[in-house]
Amino acid sequence: MIWFSPFSPIKSRAVIFVNGCFWHMHQCRFFQFPVSSSTKGRGPQWWREKLIGNRQRDLENIEKCRELGWRVLLLWECALKGTEKLPELQVLQEITQWLESGSHYLEIPFPSHENTQNS
Repeated sequence: MIWFSPFSPIKSRAVIFVNGCFWHMHQCRFFQFPVSSSTKGRGPQWWREKLIGNRQRDLENIEKCRELGWRVLLLWECALKGTEKLPELQVLQEITQWLESGSHYLEIPFPSHENTQNS
């Protein structure tokens, strides 16, 4: 997806994170803790610790950005990929509206609890 915006990220003090759902533990259809691994020494416990560490760093980085006065938009992989992806125009409109709004935080798609059994 290519998007040219009339907004400067610096001028609007906005940062946009684009996160993979698996690597950042988004509670959606793309995330599930691995139950096994073909990589030596990397079983379920290793993956659990790795992914929880990723998520903790994400939360810390978002908080640091907000403390420094930056607005944060978190765009999840599931909004852009798969049979349930959002229409590109909708994603672009949501980003544009958020940039224009001055709101401090937005997630696309908005968090759902469809896959909370893995948390």
